[in-house]
Parts: sequence; structure tokens; C-alpha cells
Amino acid sequence: MKILHLSDVGLPDTRVERAALHATKKGWEVVFAGGRPVEDQLFNVFQKIHYRPWRPSEKTGFPTTLRKLKQWLKRLVSEEEPDLIHAHDLFAGKVAYEVGHPFVYDDHEIWASRISYQGSQALKQDRTLPRRLATWFALKTWRKWEPKIIRSSPVITVSQEIANLYSRIQPQSFVVPNLPTQQEVEMIPPNQNNDDVFRIAMVSRDDWPLSERPDREALQLWLDNRFGASLVFIGPKAIETDEVENHGFVSHEEMLRIFSTCDAALLGQWTNLPVYSFQNRFPLFLHAGLKAIVPIKDVSEANFCREHNVGWSWSSAEELKTIIQRLVRNYFADVNRWNSEKPKVREVAKHYLLWSHYANQLEKAYEAALSN
Repeated sequence: MKILHLSDVGLPDTRVERAALHATKKGWEVVFAGGRPVEDQLFNVFQKIHYRPWRPSEKTGFPTTLRKLKQWLKRLVSEEEPDLIHAHDLFAGKVAYEVGHPFVYDDHEIWASRISYQGSQALKQDRTLPRRLATWFALKTWRKWEPKIIRSSPVITVSQEIANLYSRIQPQSFVVPNLPTQQEVEMIPPNQNNDDVFRIAMVSRDDWPLSERPDREALQLWLDNRFGASLVFIGPKAIETDEVENHGFVSHEEMLRIFSTCDAALLGQWTNLPVYSFQNRFPLFLHAGLKAIVPIKDVSEANFCREHNVGWSWSSAEELKTIIQRLVRNYFADVNRWNSEKPKVREVAKHYLLWSHYANQLEKAYEAALSN
């Protein structure tokens, strides 16, 4: 079987590459077509890579703007002759839907929540009336696209709660959570225990001003307080104090190495709506032996932490502050006991949070797409 992975972004993209890696293990051929240049690959599994920039105007939803993108994909399908298209996220799903080739729609997150949040942020940042009108039109159009796409093809999503929602209009809904492969887990070094400072890992790709950031409540704590703990921040520099260790953007493997030097992990809050999925970084934190501090709105993660004793949940900035202060005290009261918990957290992650546990769902989604 030959699979064309289609994305409006480029590589690296761990979710795209995990699916492609599984396909190669089955002896299938995988090619990639994306809307941004490929900077790197985590697994280097794609036999061919095609790149064409996807312009913002082509994503807005105006009737004429998708025409050239659709023609490009038609030529690519004719050239590569894939058995099916694995469309990653909304824009890839829309183009695949327009072309009419067998495809499966992989919704990396629930778009209804993400569009509502990111759209409100975009409207805040678009100062001119034409840009605000274009953003408003795009958001309205995107909300109409997804139900049409889901009705037309099998859908893969990241949690059972979201699959239950989608199954109302698409019975062929399959769950493949955002979990690492065994190869990724093997990249994580043994924990490097450091008795001098309590280190809390945090990751964010958002490059917004602090006032508009979804994780501003968590970050603001480090501006307003001294915890005697280091926030080990991976991503664009958001704040700068002597208790924040900014690493900037790093490779996936380097990120995992940094995790191994930390003692706990923190997830900021990106929406006020309940989220029924694991963020990519959450299982990686646990595989690195780090108990996680998660927003109560991240329902799946908060429940997992409570059920398996691998973290804590918070509902307000004041509650998060109290949790951090308590953890710092507990750490310095008995560093050896704290470090002895890390192998136990890794075992929980190994038992429950590996991509291979759900690989059969990917295969079932492909079979469903080909039989439609």
C-alpha cells in the first residue's frame, strides 16, 4: 500500500511521522506533501517529500482561493498514485475532500475548541478592518468545513471523548492519542538527579506577548514570586528572570534530554474550554519520569494524574502557586525519596502511554477509507 501524508505545515511533526513509521514497519510506502519546507525528520521514513507553500489566502475559504492548491494535489496524486491520502488537520482534509481521492481525516486536536480560541486571539491581533473581516470570514467558513469532511471519510482523533462526539455524524471514528513511539522513549536518557535546585520543565511553541498567551497565568507566577525553583522553558522566550532557564527552540531529541534533567513538569492552559486529549508533551514528561502539574480543564490529563498518582491538577493561579511552593518544600525535605519516584512514573507511562497500543486503530481507519 502507498500512503500520501498531506499537511499544511512541514516536518518535523511527530504525529505525522509516527503514523508513517508504523506504515514502513508494515512494508508500506509513504510520501509526504506539505505546505512548509521540511527542516528535519525525527525518523527519516519518507521515501519522497513534496513541498508547495500554502498561502494564507488559500486557507481563508474564499471560493476561488483553493483552486490552484486543488490542482497541485490532483497532479501529485496522478504522479504518485497513492492508495489513499492521510490528511493531517483541517486544511489538508479540505483539499483531499475536494480532490475526491480516498482519504482519512486525522484531526490532531478538536478543531471546534481550537478554532474558537485561536480565532479570538487572531481577531485581537488584526488591527485593520479588512484583516478582521477576512479573519471573521475564515473562522465562519472553517466551522462549516469540518462536519462536511468528517461525514465524507473515516476520522482519526486523539481521545475517546472526541471520537464519541464525531461518531454522531461519522460512525467510523478511530482513536489514536498523542503518544510517543518506543523509539522516542529510548531517546530519553536516565534521570540526571540534581540536589541543588528543583527544576520544572515547561514547553510552548506560542510566540505571543505575555498578555495574550494562553499560559500567561502560569508564567506570571515566576514574575511575581520567588519559588527557589527553576522553570526550564523550551520555546520562544516568554519571560526572563533569574529563576527561568530559557532554552529556545530545540530538536525533539534535545528536548527529551532536557526533560531528563528536571524534577517535575508544568502545563499551561491554552483554552477555557474542557480539553479531552493529551497534549503531545504530557506523555513525554511522564516517560522522562516527571510528575506533571496540569490545568483541571485538561480533563484527560488531570484524570490520568489522579488515577495513577503521577501528578497534580490546578484550577487557578493561586492554587498553582500553592502546589509549586509545596512541591519545592517536599523536594528539599527528602531529595532521595523524590528521585526514587521517577522510575515509578516511567513504568506507568510505559504501561499505558505508548503509540503502539493504538496502532491497530490506524490500520482500521485506513481499511475503512479504502472500502468506502
